[in-house]
Amino acid sequence: MPIIKKVKMNKQEIKRDRIVEFVYSIFDDIKHNWQKYTIILTALIVIILGINYFVNSQKEKGIKAGQEFYGATQIFLSGNYEDAIEAFNKIQKLYYGTSASRKADYYKGLSYFYMGDLDNVVKYLRKFIKSNSNNDILTANAYIDLSKAYIAKNQADSALIYLKIFEDKFNKSYLLPEAYLTMANVYEMTMDIANADKYYKNVIYRFPNTEYSKRAQLYRNMLSGAIEVLMQSKTNPTGNIQ
Repeated sequence: MPIIKKVKMNKQEIKRDRIVEFVYSIFDDIKHNWQKYTIILTALIVIILGINYFVNSQKEKGIKAGQEFYGATQIFLSGNYEDAIEAFNKIQKLYYGTSASRKADYYKGLSYFYMGDLDNVVKYLRKFIKSNSNNDILTANAYIDLSKAYIAKNQADSALIYLKIFEDKFNKSYLLPEAYLTMANVYEMTMDIANADKYYKNVIYRFPNTEYSKRAQLYRNMLSGAIEVLMQSKTNPTGNIQ
């Protein structure tokens, strides 16, 4: 009787053998259920083609929106704000969801600002900020412009809220000195002289030799004069010369 020698397989060989068995089982399943796999393959092809079409159409949509947006901004820059608003509305209607559609709210807000419609300024600038646009420059500007709209509406508390958010989110922005000046002006409006002086000094010492620091120094000098008059009125309420 012949002696059968047992061959011990290592783990790698066992694993390889199982993979081969698995592949053969798949081929066997395909052979007996080819209609099912044909349907699955067709569905996958349709899905891939659909995704590809969607991506390409979104790219084309974005390009067209960008072209329309450029034209709308030219109308805005010409000072024809009513027509600019119409152009931006058209972009949002035809190209909803694009970057141009989101940025349109910012320029609509500015258009209303120059037209003196402060309620719509607040409406569209807040909408733009909430859209989470990836354009940090426009977003930073939106916070400051929105605060100025609130100042014009005599809503100092609301103005300070957005200026404080700006200070936290954009503390390295080139607009920071303007934000500080605006904040100082708001504090001055509310008779918070200490904070007004603090932000004027921030501009003077952090941004020396700039137009911002010159303006801050001028406002601070005026503030100092106002403080002296205020102190004199407190010590001599009758207004008589002592």
